[in-house]
Amino acid sequence: MNDRVGCLILLFAALPCRAGRIPPLLPLHAQAAAAAPLRDSRFVQRPGNVHPLVAGAHQLGPAEAGAPMERLILALRPRAGAGPALARRLAALYQPGSPQYHHWLTPAQFGARFGAAAEDLERAVSWLKAAGFRIDQVAAGRLAVVFSGTVEDVERTFQTPIRVLLVDGDAHCANVADPSIPLALADVVEGVVALHDLRLQSRDGGTAEPTIVPVGGAEASPSSHADLALSALEAVEGNRGKFTLGGERWLGAAEREFFRNLRLQAAAQGLAVGWD
Repeated sequence: MNDRVGCLILLFAALPCRAGRIPPLLPLHAQAAAAAPLRDSRFVQRPGNVHPLVAGAHQLGPAEAGAPMERLILALRPRAGAGPALARRLAALYQPGSPQYHHWLTPAQFGARFGAAAEDLERAVSWLKAAGFRIDQVAAGRLAVVFSGTVEDVERTFQTPIRVLLVDGDAHCANVADPSIPLALADVVEGVVALHDLRLQSRDGGTAEPTIVPVGGAEASPSSHADLALSALEAVEGNRGKFTLGGERWLGAAEREFFRNLRLQAAAQGLAVGWD
C-alpha cells in the first residue's frame, strides 16, 4: 500500500473522533472488574449493516491494521420485557390528567427502568475490554457504549474486514461484510453503529440533512453516520436540545434500532425528536 493511501486511512480514522463530548453519566463498574472472555465462542452475524455504496466502490486495499477507529457506538437493546411497560409510561407522561403527566425521566432513571439490565451491560463492557478496546463512555440510558480501538481490533472482534474504498473520487474506509457478535450477547447487543466514514445520503442519492439543536447552542448538521449518532446521543444523554432526522436516508440495521430506541428515551425525557 502506498504512503498516500496510508495517510488517507489515518485521516479516516480521525474523522469520527469526538473525545470528551458525552459525559460518563453512568459509573463504569465493569472497568474495575476483571475483563473475562465469554465462554461461548459462537458468533452470530448482524445483517443489513454494509453501506450500499460499498458494492459499487473500487477497493484500494485493506485499511492499516494499527489505524485508530475511535468513539464507535455499540448499540444495546432495552431489557427483556421493557416494551409494554415503556409504552404505558409514555402514554401516562403525555396524557393530561394522569398522575405522571409531564413527570419526565432523567437518562439514569430511563436506564434503570428500561435500558439494558446492569448485569447485561457489564457483560457487554467486559467483552469489549477483553477484546482490547478502550471504553470511553457508557450511556446513562443504557442503550449505548462508546468505545475506541484500532482497525485490527475491529476486524478481529466483529469478524468483518475494513477496506479503503474509492467512492465518487474520494477515499473512504468501510466494512465490506456484515459484522458479527458473540451469540452469548445476541439478546443484549444490537450491533455497531457505522463501521465506516461514508457521508449521509438520502435514498434518492441526494444529500441528507439531519439537524441537532442543543439548548443554548448553534444548530449543527452532522455529515457522517458516526457524527450523527454521537451528536444525537449527546443531545439525549445530556437531557437537552432536540434532533431532527430530516429526509429519508439509508441507515444500517443497527443504526435504525439505535435511533428508534433513542427516540423512545428522548420521549420519556420530554425532548423534541423529529423523523421526517
